[in-house]
Amino acid sequence: MLMKHTLRLALALALALALATFLTPIATADVSELIAQFPANDATTANRLFDALLAEGADAIEDLCGQLVPQSGGDDNAARYALTGLARYVSRPGGDDQEVVEEALLEALEDTDNVEVQAFLLRQLQQCGTNETVSEIGDLLLDDTTASYAILTLDAIGTHKARKVLIKALKKTTGETQLQILSALANNGRNHNAARTAESRMEAADANECVHLLSILVDLKGDKAHENLIATMDRKESRCRKAALSHASVMMDKYAAKKWRKKLKDQDTPDAAKREINGLLKNYEASM
Repeated sequence: MLMKHTLRLALALALALALATFLTPIATADVSELIAQFPANDATTANRLFDALLAEGADAIEDLCGQLVPQSGGDDNAARYALTGLARYVSRPGGDDQEVVEEALLEALEDTDNVEVQAFLLRQLQQCGTNETVSEIGDLLLDDTTASYAILTLDAIGTHKARKVLIKALKKTTGETQLQILSALANNGRNHNAARTAESRMEAADANECVHLLSILVDLKGDKAHENLIATMDRKESRCRKAALSHASVMMDKYAAKKWRKKLKDQDTPDAAKREINGLLKNYEASM
């Protein structure tokens, strides 16, 4: 009986110790020690580490950002794991301290001129950025080395202010950067300013860009993009015409069909395009 009682007591003590270990807050005296524990073994431990870092205040998050180095400059994996998880943690529904993390990331972004580190920081701001980030990163759209990352960040933030910054940048950018901005704006529905920019690029566009621009114009203009699709039928590249026909078939209605029939009757419409338009209209009529 005594042995059973002793065994039960030992098990109870062990369980209590395990539970106390699980529930005891992580010591936060040394930020470096906290960072060294990343990547955490499980989500529960990671969340406790995030809470411990946040409890240390803004200085701790700034110290964490300060440990970032270029990929060729040393091992900062623990800091990157910590920041990646932290940005996601504070941006969850009901999360706190998002502003603290965002400000630390923005300060680090201002302090570094290394493109790879800038790209990493911008990826974290995609998670926790707000209009404060929008106000700070607009100039990065004008630098080809950072433009792509800044566009993705603004697109992820997705506020009205973010879209205004992207639209404003259309007038100051060219080439691939401008095309990426158009793609981002197309993700957010109709936009007349962006549509005009896309249309202005169409004449000089090669086949690849033409196909891309048609998709963008459909998103930016909706059924009003039929005029762009019809105009594309005059192009020699069959890829462009096929892309236009594909979009038209999805959006076709009786009003659009009238416009396509007019194009079919136009004497200047190339013969190959007439055959393709005829097929498009037959398929539409058969589906009615």
